[in-house]
Amino acid sequence: MKRNTTQRAIVYETVSRMHSHPSAETVYDEIKKKYPGIGRATVYRQLRDLAKEGRVRCVALSVGADRFDFTLRPHSHIVCRCCGRVEDVSFTDAPALAFPPDDPVSGFSVEGCDMIYRGLCPACREQADQ
Repeated sequence: MKRNTTQRAIVYETVSRMHSHPSAETVYDEIKKKYPGIGRATVYRQLRDLAKEGRVRCVALSVGADRFDFTLRPHSHIVCRCCGRVEDVSFTDAPALAFPPDDPVSGFSVEGCDMIYRGLCPACREQADQ
């Protein structure tokens, strides 16, 4: 059994309530409101471990901090290139995240796929139009 199960439960419960794809820092800020003694490193470590265990999804962004997602079913994300807001893709004609078979040339065993769209959220698009 992993150590720090109380902290892990607190972090897991917090991420499960946050549907905004929070960064580790955002999760930490939320937790410290109720548990001011919890350390930043503890929250970051617990998030990393929860992602390794497959209990939360780490959405690795090329720009900015990684985000965390409680939704584990295969789905894509869209990121605002201006403010960094992350949302689940909701348009119905988005390509399905079908995993191809293992690659016989490279020898890789396919374990997952992340598709991230980039664009402008409604608020940033409105500001750009002004």
